[in-house]
Amino acid sequence: KKLNNTKKTKFMCPRCEYYEHNEAYTYFPSLHWSADLVPLSELQVTLNAVPLLCSCDLVNGVQRLVSWITVWQQDVNRFIDGLCDTHSLLSDFTEEEIFLTEFLLNCGQISGVFCNELVMLKILMRFIGKSAIWNNHNGVRQFQLHELPLDVIEKELWPKYQNRSKLIADFIASIMEDIRHCKEFLMDQYVDLYLMERIGRHYTQHMRRKKKGPARVKLILARLERVLHLELQQCPQLLANKDNLDLEGEQYVTSQFETDNEWLRYVNDSISMKKTDKAVYHKKWYERLKLYRDALLNKYKNARLQIGSVVITLDLLQKLMEG
Repeated sequence: KKLNNTKKTKFMCPRCEYYEHNEAYTYFPSLHWSADLVPLSELQVTLNAVPLLCSCDLVNGVQRLVSWITVWQQDVNRFIDGLCDTHSLLSDFTEEEIFLTEFLLNCGQISGVFCNELVMLKILMRFIGKSAIWNNHNGVRQFQLHELPLDVIEKELWPKYQNRSKLIADFIASIMEDIRHCKEFLMDQYVDLYLMERIGRHYTQHMRRKKKGPARVKLILARLERVLHLELQQCPQLLANKDNLDLEGEQYVTSQFETDNEWLRYVNDSISMKKTDKAVYHKKWYERLKLYRDALLNKYKNARLQIGSVVITLDLLQKLMEG
């Protein structure tokens, strides 16, 4: 990213850029480096291809990264095996072991590579992390739905630890139940999210007088589209019914836009509206969006994992309420 007021170049990942332009991100924030990870298996397949078409510094760097991750996997497996042999209660974890778990998790996370050991550390830290950033629903490192693939946990981690340690098995079983619950919640709320997204697009198309507000809303909508795509990949049932849900969402949007649409006049007539009328209709606009936001937020409090599309939709509604 080239800065306008300097000759220097600033490198910024998409999530960092999103947060930089949305400083009023209030609801359930998460760290920028918890974004999409590359599966280790895909890296290994690519590097083992014959012939490898390139041997530049980048490829050599990736090869060194994979070799480092192999050593890191051995350390993690040795650490988890030790916990299985010695720990039977949650109170058995010492401060040193909690610190070591978080250290190993950070090392694996910033590598940008996905593997089973990383998922296992996330599950472990979810239960032993005493800080509110881990186990509070407002926590900045609360797990996101698309970070915990249920198929990997069911097919890889559960068979491995089911009979090895009752404590670790209980952790995994609890997380699997949380994932299933959040998938059901996302499917139930998909039509509501569809409505909020359409309200945001309607705002960007009609608020032509303003520049800063619609530009920020467009950034939020772009991020919402990317995160929702990731979550849909983890929800096969929702993905299979997406066309029907989109049709249901479109009907819901039509009913909300055409029935009692006085609240939409703030956006539809923004160019020709007088200043005194704008204050009146902005209040109606604000109250309707607040109603949507409070209803979604009250339902979302029951979710045990962070659902990125809901988080960003709440942020979208907050930005729209500002007018």
